[in-house]
Amino acid sequence: MNNRKLQILAVLLFLPLLLSAQTFIDPNMKVETRVFSYKMDAAPTIDGSDSEWANIPWQVLRYNDKDFNNYNGIEDHLQDPFPSRADYQSKFKSAWVDGSNVLYLLINIEDDQFFDPDTVNWYNVDGMEIRIDPFDSEEAGEPSDQGTFFNIGFKVGQDEASGIEGPGPEYNAKWLVDENSTPKKAQLEVAITLPASVQLQENYVMGFFLYCSDNDFGQDDSPGSKDAATTLWPQTYSSIDAGTRIGVDQVWSNSYYWGNIECVTLKEASVSAGGSIQDAINAATEGTIIHIAPGTYTENIVVDKPYVQLIGTMTASDTTKLMPADGTAPIIKTSDDDDAPGVIIKNMAFYGWSTDETNNQVVGDKGVEIGSAETQVLGCYFTGFDKPIIESSADDSTRAYACVFEDNYVYACTGGINFHTSFTVIRYNTIVGNTGGYGIEAKGLLADNTVDIAYNTVFNHHGECGIGYGGEGVFTIHHNMLNRSEELYGSGDQTGDDGIENQDAGGSTDYIYNNTIVGWKSDGMQLGASSTGSSNYYIRNNLIAHCGGKDFDVRQIGSKDIDYGVGYMNAGGDSISVFGTHAILTDPMFTAEFEDDFTITASSPAVDAGEMNPFGFEVMFYGDAPDIGAFETGMPTAVARDDNSNAIPAKYALSQNYPNPFNPTTTISFSIPKNDMVTLKVYNILGQLVSTLANSEFASGTYKVTFDASNLASGIYFYSLHTGDYSVTKKMLLIK
Repeated sequence: MNNRKLQILAVLLFLPLLLSAQTFIDPNMKVETRVFSYKMDAAPTIDGSDSEWANIPWQVLRYNDKDFNNYNGIEDHLQDPFPSRADYQSKFKSAWVDGSNVLYLLINIEDDQFFDPDTVNWYNVDGMEIRIDPFDSEEAGEPSDQGTFFNIGFKVGQDEASGIEGPGPEYNAKWLVDENSTPKKAQLEVAITLPASVQLQENYVMGFFLYCSDNDFGQDDSPGSKDAATTLWPQTYSSIDAGTRIGVDQVWSNSYYWGNIECVTLKEASVSAGGSIQDAINAATEGTIIHIAPGTYTENIVVDKPYVQLIGTMTASDTTKLMPADGTAPIIKTSDDDDAPGVIIKNMAFYGWSTDETNNQVVGDKGVEIGSAETQVLGCYFTGFDKPIIESSADDSTRAYACVFEDNYVYACTGGINFHTSFTVIRYNTIVGNTGGYGIEAKGLLADNTVDIAYNTVFNHHGECGIGYGGEGVFTIHHNMLNRSEELYGSGDQTGDDGIENQDAGGSTDYIYNNTIVGWKSDGMQLGASSTGSSNYYIRNNLIAHCGGKDFDVRQIGSKDIDYGVGYMNAGGDSISVFGTHAILTDPMFTAEFEDDFTITASSPAVDAGEMNPFGFEVMFYGDAPDIGAFETGMPTAVARDDNSNAIPAKYALSQNYPNPFNPTTTISFSIPKNDMVTLKVYNILGQLVSTLANSEFASGTYKVTFDASNLASGIYFYSLHTGDYSVTKKMLLIK
């Protein structure tokens, strides 16, 4: 028996005893990075559909890399910030069958456009690459003709692999592509046959790396033509080796940075109303998904097992509501020292009030306190807390790193999201009516590490700054709507400091672009420490108006590069024209500023006035160039055909929105039995039009529309569907 066969046999015989060879961790961190492949009873039919995957959970690709970022002719190896959801999204499922040697993947992407010309290298078009090392060998590295590790790549819509590196595996693949939806959708189902000696079983571990690439504008096969590559793990959005940014290339060329995919059986548990969430956690094992029924749970909960998921319910009539038994302790705490990484907390309402909000007194200390890496808090509601979401070890930013906070709603708390560790993603959160602190705070970031703060709304804030941050790392702060108060113009409440503030002397590198900042008591942006400071600021495409101070208060700093922006009626002065040559000092023409709608109209001077690709970052836009500010005009409403409803509807129908009440997004479904002109509009209680969701001809079918009310006040709204033969109106409730 040759040495290679002996190695394979040894791996198979002693697999349960092995520790992972490929850990994909930053050398300064300690948490192994992995994802899961879930057991199926039988192999799925490879037809591109997800009909046989209903019980397998999705895993989202959140971290972004763009190789060879180029700014002013200099290749800086800096990763692009994450693309907006309107631009690009990707996720995947994985499955295995006991005793087989086939790994199954279902990969789903949503994109504003698909770019896959035959003239462009397969590596740089819309598609994906899947890298697998079946024996989890540290010797993997860049795939070659030797060994068993390989890379297989697919262009969107092409069932034949577009490129293979290393030994060519057998595979069966099928795409389903819908270019008529907004955004466009593509889904690949693929079966990959591993070496014959592989027998997949519980806890079998393979080296694994997956990324999906987006290319909207490139017209060649150069590496720089790739706009973005979403990846699985935060460490790609990091730095390594002599300050060079880690990218996809470094990950696959060095097996140490590959991740793992582990074969497991899906473990689920449930908590019924009146039950104990803590008891369910105590009974759970690593990776258990715990479904929590609607009801009120009065507990203080500790999560001490890795990869546990706590999934609640938030619908029109049913909500999973959590309140503290002890108001001085967090409602949910993940273990310190990274002992419970990968925990997901989703779709739950956290109440810190003693009874309800009417007493206007915060009594809860902390909503969620996080001490472990890669924790995700998604789609949750917080009210009545001193600290709704906070890190445990505020003095140690090497712990509890790589966390994700998305789609959360913070209302009438003292603080907001307070997190200081590396690789953190803070996106699509809404923070309204806070009475103190920062809306978002991220300070003390370590050198050569990153934080992305984007697509958030901070409104009616009566504390300190909208976003306060600092440290020695790299910050990307973009596409945030920071609108301080409903009383903008000198009367009423005068709390609230700057829209964005960095007074930290730590020497950060700051990319701040496409933010809308309106009505803050002091400055739009305050840059630099009051006495010393060495941070470097790169600023583009920001809209700053009606602030009590300056648009930019530049203090002691390292350097600045400020250009392209709109300034209007900032009491301390509009200095954007001093810093750059592309300033616009005029009324930005907000949609309805006295009703607190700070989106811009189609005739605004900010439309198409932003810099293309600021600092080499690809910014999605409609028209000739990006708009200045956080709001992009011309973006179509996401109207998509319902993939689960293939039959032609028998009649017209408009469904009740879901969820209802909602905050701040909801989905509206409608059906039409024939091709017809459809309008779908939303009105406020006074009968004023607030949004047009559809106004075009649709083919027969069932459709889903997402309504985003981030910039609307709480209250009752009406949505009306009109066609040539049908008209109906329904009511929905927005609660913030």
